[in-house]
Amino acid sequence: DVCGQSTIVWCVPRSSEVVGSADPVVALAGDDVILPCSLKPRVSAEDMVVKWTGLFLETRNVHLYLDGRDSNEEQHPFYSGRTSMFHEELKNGNVSLKLTRVTLSDAGSYRCFIPTLKKETTVQLFVAGLPPSSVLPLLEIMYSAGLPPSSFLPLLEIMYSAGLPHHSFLC
Repeated sequence: DVCGQSTIVWCVPRSSEVVGSADPVVALAGDDVILPCSLKPRVSAEDMVVKWTGLFLETRNVHLYLDGRDSNEEQHPFYSGRTSMFHEELKNGNVSLKLTRVTLSDAGSYRCFIPTLKKETTVQLFVAGLPPSSVLPLLEIMYSAGLPPSSFLPLLEIMYSAGLPHHSFLC
């Protein structure tokens, strides 16, 4: 007799894939950005664990969805209060991550990992920003001297230091 007992059967197609973006995601510093990640075919991820990590971070934890809720106790402090998932879309297999108030230091590779499926994808984020205010007077002088803008556009160089990228402008 199985009365009083319940069994939960959880079916996920063996062929499920975790899919991100083939192209890099590009954002402007200060904007919000969505790092795409979804399950194909579309199956519910409501009861799955979803781990977002930064491949350039020492502690790596960007966002964790566990036991039906966000669980960010071990989240890297750099991302505190800036990440969220679309909970209403989890039932459709959408496990994308929203990152708010993007900074130049957010640039890099992010991994979307579903441990249950043992599947993952990587999303590359590029962040563009304006030159620092200390460079602006120099650019104004060069422009007023008649130089075409293409000759003095600063080049953004992403450098990795202590696990986090920082930027410098080369003129």
